Amino acid sequence: MRNCSSTQRALQAARRHAVITCKICGGASPLFDVVDFYKSCNFRLYRLGLSGIAVGYRQFEQCAFIFTEFFDDFTADQWKRYVYNDNYQDVDPGY
Repeated sequence: MRNCSSTQRALQAARRHAVITCKICGGASPLFDVVDFYKSCNFRLYRLGLSGIAVGYRQFEQCAFIFTEFFDDFTADQWKRYVYNDNYQDVDPGY
């Protein structure tokens, strides 16, 4: 999944949607943080190294809910290939 076009698309999307409305509270949600796609729940946050793919997160100003739009268009095959694959237990050992 390593390619610059994915990173560029994520950053372009973040710029295009600098602020969106919360589906929960109706408040604004500016960009909160950007992490690498390989960041995990493991105590070693980047156990797999860096992918070079930026994942932007937003936080709603009124309700403080944090979310990402990055995975909204993922297909079932992409979830299996890039997230819930044979190596998933290495990055989320409690799973």
